[in-house]
Amino acid sequence: MKRMILIIFVIFIIPTSCLASNSIDKAIMKQAKEKTKVVENTVKVIDDAELLTNEEETKLYKQVQKYIEKYNMDMVIVTINHNNKASSMEYADDFYDYNNYGIGDDKSGVLFLIDMQKRKMWISTTGSAIEIYNDVRIDKILEYTYKNIKKEKYYDCCKEFIDKASYFAKKGKYGSNNIITIESITITSLVISIIITAIYIARGYYNQRKLKPQKKAENYARQFKIVKEFDRFIDVKQTRRYSPVESSSGSSSSSSGSSHSSSTHTSSSGSTHGGGGRSF
Repeated sequence: MKRMILIIFVIFIIPTSCLASNSIDKAIMKQAKEKTKVVENTVKVIDDAELLTNEEETKLYKQVQKYIEKYNMDMVIVTINHNNKASSMEYADDFYDYNNYGIGDDKSGVLFLIDMQKRKMWISTTGSAIEIYNDVRIDKILEYTYKNIKKEKYYDCCKEFIDKASYFAKKGKYGSNNIITIESITITSLVISIIITAIYIARGYYNQRKLKPQKKAENYARQFKIVKEFDRFIDVKQTRRYSPVESSSGSSSSSSGSSHSSSTHTSSSGSTHGGGGRSF
């Protein structure tokens, strides 16, 4: 009797539950697709929030095209006033998926969303872009775009996104996560120059201090500290020994760690996305 119940369960119950689950997934996917605006995937700048002028849209489109041609990844910029999805992340992922964006079998690319309703920026990554734009790099890009969006400089915000996305794409998956700009180099150089100049001025002032009047010329020499220096050559022999411990530790430090990790999630279409956002 128990065996018969088990057979019935395997034959009828499990397949029925699987079919029900698939039906629910398809219903969710259908609903998400119906709520997603349809555009041609050749359109790369969609300014539904009307934050950009026609001239600015054209400039951004040309910059996006250069990115796509150079790095073989898709790029989309979207602005919206109304979000009919549960989150900015969901809107960005669905817009990318259901409008068939992406290059190659893995649909590689990145989408930048400015959601004016939820007051949030979101970056959605797909395919190889997930590896290029890890969590740390996404946060760096958002940091730079935020400086412009808080001033309502929307064109500059989008341009900054393209510039920094290109910067990290050029570095590749295992490149540094730091952003070195001309401004940061200039400030650092200026600070170093000021410190060095101050040291030289202080030393010069100390060495050229006023001498006390003397009756004899030879007495002036006594006011200076004259130090006789002799160079002595010392023969030093150095012996290097191979250390397996140092060698192994060095190789392990060069491998990628958590700084190159990317958080991922699954969208309504079943695609895997990385990404991150920031409120403004």
